[in-house]
Amino acid sequence: MDKMIEGKEFTFDDYYANILMIVFVSVALCGPIPLLLFIGAVALLSRYLFWKYYFIRFCKITPTFDESLNSKVS
Repeated sequence: MDKMIEGKEFTFDDYYANILMIVFVSVALCGPIPLLLFIGAVALLSRYLFWKYYFIRFCKITPTFDESLNSKVS
């Protein structure tokens, strides 16, 4: 039952590459097209708000430790 409630893991690899692409294209082409900075900012803001909602509602946080941490502490 807990497995059904938890949701899938959230990986940052693809999303980080996509954000870097948006930043690079908008900064590289902002000379001839100054409106591209505004479009890039809106794209990053909308992406941030969507992934924040998605992460809070549907994803679980990947654990960075295992059960051996308990034995090391005690």
